[in-house]
Amino acid sequence: MAPRFTTYLNTRTPVFTIVCKLPSAIRKAKSGKIFRNPIFVAMELQKEMKRDGISQAELARKHGLSRARVYQWLSLLEQPKIEIERLKAMGDYWARRLVTERVLREKQNGKGM
Repeated sequence: MAPRFTTYLNTRTPVFTIVCKLPSAIRKAKSGKIFRNPIFVAMELQKEMKRDGISQAELARKHGLSRARVYQWLSLLEQPKIEIERLKAMGDYWARRLVTERVLREKQNGKGM
């Protein structure tokens, strides 16, 4: 004797299936953006230039920057020594941008702050 299968369909009650993703009980901490101190970036570029004995143009090619952009970064080091020390005291890696390279250049040229 063959098995018999019986299905009971209730035509009055429609069946809906909703698929949704539930958030995981364990969430990973959001990694925030890290901002660099412009003075430290400029010092690193200058050290690399001296260490490798390369010009600003070669440094720009190496990092995929324009020559003018490299010049702008390196010109930050022409600020008064006390200002550079003040900026170095702020540390290198920031959770939020405390000062920008552009503001420092404007200040250096006498237009800002």
